[in-house]
Amino acid sequence: MVIVAFDDQRFTLSKKDSHKTFDRELIDAGLLRIPFHDLRHSAATILLAMGVNIKVIQELLGHSDIAITLHVYGHLLPSMQGEVVEKWNDVFGDDNRLK
Repeated sequence: MVIVAFDDQRFTLSKKDSHKTFDRELIDAGLLRIPFHDLRHSAATILLAMGVNIKVIQELLGHSDIAITLHVYGHLLPSMQGEVVEKWNDVFGDDNRLK
């Protein structure tokens, strides 16, 4: 069973008809149709952007090995490294020396 929420409204999908129900709910809500599986990728990407550890994301997605998660989402990590450098520079300055 899958629960999906749009704002304050929630609906439940059974695995049997989840894709059809999901498509119908998107149309009824006036939203663009997206593949149901894209929700999984969107959730993982948002969690990475929030700074959630990749190991936690692996476990949430049910990947048997972290290598699977890194293979699928690893390309997102380099762009996030820039944010780390910016935060580092905010704390320690651009010259990377303690002040």
